[in-house]
Amino acid sequence: MSEEPPEERRKPRKAQIGITWDLVIPIRVPVTAGSEAGMMSGTSIQGFSLELRYWLKDRIALGALVAWHTFSDKKSRTIGIDDSTQTGLVQTDINSNEILARITHALADRPAIRTRVPKPGEKLDISKQIIPYIGAGLGATRYLERFDTGLSVQSKESWYAAIVPEIGIEIPTKLVPVIVAGRLHYFFASSGNPDQLYATFSLGAGFD
Repeated sequence: MSEEPPEERRKPRKAQIGITWDLVIPIRVPVTAGSEAGMMSGTSIQGFSLELRYWLKDRIALGALVAWHTFSDKKSRTIGIDDSTQTGLVQTDINSNEILARITHALADRPAIRTRVPKPGEKLDISKQIIPYIGAGLGATRYLERFDTGLSVQSKESWYAAIVPEIGIEIPTKLVPVIVAGRLHYFFASSGNPDQLYATFSLGAGFD
């Protein structure tokens, strides 16, 4: 009689912690140091998120997420500093720190898939192991910009209300479930600051 791996038989617990590395992709990210400062460009590999999910039912979870994203570029801009403007090559750095309440809906039966063991001689079909899900987060973001013209350095801190929809998949493995997700981060315009929109591609793991 063959022994079945216990990791594949255990029913997932209600509490789950997700840790992901995030690739940051600006979509419409205006630099707020002046109307002629333009948009941010280029992707960034400097992103991280930590999420706690509590599964009320097999397919519905409530939780919270904190994230840190940073991206930068160096290009010619016209920015306002005090009562003057400067035009030239500017190093622009942006940090976004999110605190979100989250809801997640699994589109497949998580316990049945997570506990499934192949029959003797049967190969594991990865397509039957995938657990798709959708989610959304709502909360606040601390948004910090830094502009270095070579002659002076200016920083600006703002707070935004944020909404973050997500679509992703969870893939059970013998060690931990792998999480692959795509998120849109939208920050609502307020107090004279324009709205912001960027995307992240997330890759990480879930721990029960």
